[in-house]
Amino acid sequence: MKFSGKVVHGNQVGNRFGIATANLDVIEDLVLEDGVYLVFARLGQELLEYPALLHIGERKTFGGGYSVEVHILNFDHDIYDDELSIEVLQFLRENRQFENADALFTQIEIDIVRA
Repeated sequence: MKFSGKVVHGNQVGNRFGIATANLDVIEDLVLEDGVYLVFARLGQELLEYPALLHIGERKTFGGGYSVEVHILNFDHDIYDDELSIEVLQFLRENRQFENADALFTQIEIDIVRA
């Protein structure tokens, strides 16, 4: 499955833990179950694809509502207002609520290693 969205400002929670995410404003209806996925991300019209993790669903640990956000591996650029195209490759795990931010970000680090 492929989709795209504009990168918009989020709550900056991941950035505080050194795991920044690009929050996407997606217009189309996504036919994906909530969870974490391994994806390729492409910025604008670039040909280069970046390996990334996609989170789609409720932000259960922080109670921040529904989100579609991408952590691009080994990437540190300001891409606000840019278009990001996503190609979904593999489902990694379902969403769940963690006891605290440390537990969530420990799991995200495990997801990054798996990716």
